[in-house]
Amino acid sequence: MKNLLTIFMSVVSGAKLIGLVNAVLEQSYDLIVIDESDTPLASGPVNTNYYILAVCSVALAAFLAFFVLWLTRRNGLKKRLLELRRRAGNEDVTVPFSIRELKDAVAEAEANLSAELL
Repeated sequence: MKNLLTIFMSVVSGAKLIGLVNAVLEQSYDLIVIDESDTPLASGPVNTNYYILAVCSVALAAFLAFFVLWLTRRNGLKKRLLELRRRAGNEDVTVPFSIRELKDAVAEAEANLSAELL
C-alpha cells in the first residue's frame, strides 16, 4: 500500500516527469556538419521548361474528355432519331451533325410519330 501511495504522490506531484525532463536536458549530443559539395551522379541544372508540355497535356486530356462526352451524347440522340424514323416508316438514315440539330430532329420525329398514332 505504501508503494501505491508513493507512486500516486510522485505522479500527482510530477516528480517522475520532472526527473525525466532533467535527464533529457542534461544529455549531450553530437553536432555533425555536412559539407555542401557536389553530389556524385546527381542531375545538374536542367534548362528544360515542362510548363508548356504540362499545359498542352492537360488541354489535350480535357479536349478528349469533352469529345468523348459529345460523341456519347450524339450517338444516343442519333440512335433515338433513327428508331423514331423506323417506327414512322421513314427509312432516311441521314442525321444532323450537331447535338442541337439532333435534338430538334428528335422532337420533330416524336411529334410526327405521335400525330400518326393518334
